[in-house]
Amino acid sequence: MSWSFAPDSATVVCGLIRNRRLTRASIVIAALAFLVLCSPALADETVQVCGSYANNVFTSGSVPAISATGRCPTASYNGGGFGLFNSGNSTKGQAGRWQTATPAGLELVGATASQLVSYGINDDQDYGGGFYWAGGGVGTNDQSPSTLGMVFPSPSTYFGMQLLCGKGTCKAPAGLTVGAFALYVRETSGPTLNSPSGLWQTTGWIRGSWPFVLSGDSPSGLCSLSASLNRQLIDTTTSGQDVSSWHQCAASPISQTIDTSRYREGAVGLALSAGDAAGVPASLRKTIYIDNSTPTISLSADQSTRPRRPGRNTSPRPPAAARLESPRSCAASTAARTRRSPARALKSRWAGSASTPSPASASSVAGLVMCLPA
Repeated sequence: MSWSFAPDSATVVCGLIRNRRLTRASIVIAALAFLVLCSPALADETVQVCGSYANNVFTSGSVPAISATGRCPTASYNGGGFGLFNSGNSTKGQAGRWQTATPAGLELVGATASQLVSYGINDDQDYGGGFYWAGGGVGTNDQSPSTLGMVFPSPSTYFGMQLLCGKGTCKAPAGLTVGAFALYVRETSGPTLNSPSGLWQTTGWIRGSWPFVLSGDSPSGLCSLSASLNRQLIDTTTSGQDVSSWHQCAASPISQTIDTSRYREGAVGLALSAGDAAGVPASLRKTIYIDNSTPTISLSADQSTRPRRPGRNTSPRPPAAARLESPRSCAASTAARTRRSPARALKSRWAGSASTPSPASASSVAGLVMCLPA
């Protein structure tokens, strides 16, 4: 008699073989089919576990009569990897397991077990066992191939191997060992980019020095992070890839000071981009408005200060208020005033601070136009 090994008590081989009595021939045929179908093309990233890599994703669970052993990495698969063995008399339903669960944003679509050894399992004796995932699994026995590929009919958030007692009391020797796993993973949510302050948050016209900060992340980790202004690179950071972990990359944040005088005036593009370990790109773009023109002051005569002919009403008019204009709008308004009355228009450049108009009387500064950056 063979025993159920999957959590849902169904023996499933890639959704095609559904039979509680898996024959040795069917196991071999199914395994060969898996080897053809199972490839990294099914997934966005591959997580390598044990063999020559560390174990950063699997955890064990055991009972007194079934032990779970693990040794990763190891120079040779022999004697290393994951193991489940009966170590005494167990009772029905007791199981030892090695299992992994994906973090948020990742799901499993397949796995390959290498250096597989199975004995005393699904051979009409005491124990059942094999590999399982959400909605299915595949049993093993002493005829199982040393490399077994598994393609999941639907994505799963967990995967594991187990040795399960299927009788009232289990005494017969049994064991299941795997030297290394390759887990095929799909990313369900892409990278995020974050620039909470400084240049990215500006509005309107800007000039001078501005801080720029950029960071980001994704379920599989960002392997590159980059920013450019007007197609000129601000900075880029990269990260090495640790294929033994779910989160395989961690590109460093970017922090720079941007001097607008290095860029042309007007509307320029600020572009952010990133790429993660699953090969998923991300990008953001906005327009920055740069005005590097030197501010100016424009003075215009006030009609209320002109001499009056005798006999006319000589009561002073209210002085005109000074007004502030940007270099662009100031140039236009000054040109218009000059066309109307060239003799009464005066322009001067302002270098850092406003020049004091002369004569220094309240009426002489009436109508003052101060040209400042937007």
